[in-house]
Amino acid sequence: MNGNVDYSFEEFLSDLFGEVKSSISKNNFNSKSKEGKNSSYKKTVNEVFRFVSELCFKAAINSPDLTVLLEKSGSEDKRIIEETLISNMGNIRMLRALFMKQIASQLESGLTKRQAAKQVISHNNGILIDFLGKSAREFPI
Repeated sequence: MNGNVDYSFEEFLSDLFGEVKSSISKNNFNSKSKEGKNSSYKKTVNEVFRFVSELCFKAAINSPDLTVLLEKSGSEDKRIIEETLISNMGNIRMLRALFMKQIASQLESGLTKRQAAKQVISHNNGILIDFLGKSAREFPI
């Protein structure tokens, strides 16, 4: 036994989706709306999950897009983004560790540091995009 634990980006996203879902109460949704209570709730969960997962991803890879987003946001939006980042520091650290492990694996296969980082970011960005599409369609709420 080597003590290593494999935790994939997909598993992280699935767990994050569960966190988001459990933090939003169905009781806050009006069952008299056209869409119905469950549809409105599902849409909100998916929108919040998209927001949180994209922020965590950008923070984990130190994306300049996050800096630009903060600079261009109004004061209220900036406050929400900053609070979301602070409350998700554990998730961001987890993602950084996961990505660093993937980069180390790529370095062992002979890639340069820049190539490894670029490949890991690109691969995981694709996973995020696929997961976001999947969560909107398939996750039971």
